[in-house]
Amino acid sequence: MRILLTGANGHIGANTARSLLERGDEVVAFVREGADLQGLEGLNITLRYGDIRDASSLINAAQECDVIIHCAAVYNLLSESREEIIEPVLVGVENVFRAMEANKIKRLVFTSSGAAVGFSHSQDHPRTPAEWHEDAQNLYVLAKVESERKAIQLAEQYGVDMIRLLPAAVLGPYDYRITPSNGIILGMVNGLTTTWEGGLNLVDVRDVAEVHAAAVTIGAPGQRYIIGGENMHALEIGEILAELTGVRPDHSDADRETTKAMVAEMEAEAKISGESLTTSSSIVHELAERYGYFDSSLTEATFGLQPRQARAILRDCLQWLDSLGMLETAVSTHLNKAQVAIPA
Repeated sequence: MRILLTGANGHIGANTARSLLERGDEVVAFVREGADLQGLEGLNITLRYGDIRDASSLINAAQECDVIIHCAAVYNLLSESREEIIEPVLVGVENVFRAMEANKIKRLVFTSSGAAVGFSHSQDHPRTPAEWHEDAQNLYVLAKVESERKAIQLAEQYGVDMIRLLPAAVLGPYDYRITPSNGIILGMVNGLTTTWEGGLNLVDVRDVAEVHAAAVTIGAPGQRYIIGGENMHALEIGEILAELTGVRPDHSDADRETTKAMVAEMEAEAKISGESLTTSSSIVHELAERYGYFDSSLTEATFGLQPRQARAILRDCLQWLDSLGMLETAVSTHLNKAQVAIPA
C-alpha cells in the first residue's frame, strides 16, 4: 500500500517509516522544508515537502495514497504559547481530512497520546481507552486532548475510518532532537531530573511503530488503542538506571503542593533572570503524585503486541543517547559493561 506519513522525520514517524517498509508498503514522507531528516537517512521513501497548516501541500502529497498516518505534532512540554502548541495542531487535523476528501482516502491512523487518557491519583487504577484527561493544564497535553476530539468529529463528518493510537512514554532510537520522553531519562542520568512520587508507563518506540504500521489494515474504525508497556514507579525507573549506569537519580520527597509552590517560585525568578527551566507548574500539575499507568490489553490482543520489558527499553534508550555522545564517559563505560546482563 502507499502510505502518506505526516511528521515522518519525528521520533515515532522515523520508526514507523521503517516498520512500513519492512511490511512492504510504500512510504510518502511528509516533512517541512529545511527539516532535520537524519532519522530518515538511507530509507527508500518518497519525500514530499509542505506544512500541515497548508492544506494544498498536504492534498498534493496525498495523491495516489491509500492511507494516511498522521503523526505530526509539536512535542514541547514547556511552551506557554497556545499559538505555538495547540492552534497549528488543530489546523493540521482539519487539513488532513481535507486531503483525505480530495484524494478519496478512507482510512486514517491518528496518533494521539496516553496523555489524552490522563493520569491517575492511584497506582491501583491504570487508565483505560474509555477515559479522558478532564483537567489538563499543560498545553501539549491540552493539544492532544483537543486534537483527538476534533478528529473524532471530523471523521464522522467526512465518513473516514479512523483508528486512534495513544502511546505511553515513548523511549528509544532514531530520536535526533531528543523528545521530552527520552529527555527525562537523559536528565536523570545527567543529574538534571529527579525521581518523584508518581510513575509512568514505558514503551519502546519500535513497538509503537509496529502498531502504527499494522493499523493500516488492522483495528476497528472508531476504536482507541493505548500502546504501552510496563507501569513503573519513578523510583523503580531510578533503580534500573542506577544498575545500568552507576548513577542513582536524586529523589524528591516533596509533596504535590510543596512542589507546585517551589516551581512557581522558580518560574517567577526565571522571568526576571531570563533563565531557562527544565520543568513548569503545568508539568508538576500533570505528574506530581500522579501515575501515567495504562491498560493496553486491548492493543496487545488486537495487534498481537508483546511489549518490550522496561529494563530493555531503558537500556536501549541509554545506548541511543550514548551513540549521540550525550552520556558522561563514566556513565557510558558502566552502561556498556552492564548491558550484557540485561536480556533483549
